[in-house]
This record gives sequence, C-alpha cells and structure tokens, in this order.
Amino acid sequence: NMAPMIIGVTFVPNREVAKPKPEWEQMLTAGCAAYALQLAASAQGFDNVWITGMWVNSPLLREAFECADKDKIIGLMMIGSPTEEGSGPKNTNLECFTTYW
Repeated sequence: NMAPMIIGVTFVPNREVAKPKPEWEQMLTAGCAAYALQLAASAQGFDNVWITGMWVNSPLLREAFECADKDKIIGLMMIGSPTEEGSGPKNTNLECFTTYW
C-alpha cells in the first residue's frame, strides 16, 4: 500500500540574494528540512519513510516538479499510519556497513 500522504522535498539553488550561501550549504539545509519533517510526523504519531533512488531521479517526476538543471529532488516523504504489523524485526546487523581501524 502507498502512504496516504507523500511530500516531495526539493533543492533549488538560490543565487539571486545579495550574499548567496554556497550550494552545498543550501542542499544540506534542504536535507535538514526533510529530516525535520520526518521528526514532526513521528512526533504526531505517524510512521514515515524517506524515499530516494530511482524515484527521485525520474525524468517524469523532475518534470512534474518543474526542476531546472541544477535543482534536485531531495526525497519523497511517505507519511501515514500502518495498516498492519511488520513482517518481523528489522535487520540491525551493521557489520557490512562498519569498518574499524
């Protein structure tokens, strides 16, 4: 099932202000806004997930969001309430992602 609410978060570089911030800083701010949205949804009791990958790189979605060349879709925030319990515990084995020196 799809979430009943999907919010698209985009990054649109702004160079038209008197003292523009670096693009990397603007993009990080968009990421922080997406994360704040997740925290707010969780605080209200909603489950949520941040979707990226092939979804945010779709030319059709970029066109629907009227993205220019430098614009980026940071993510699709899927927000809703679960209709059924998960199929089991989440994989918490971090060994394949962790390196120690």
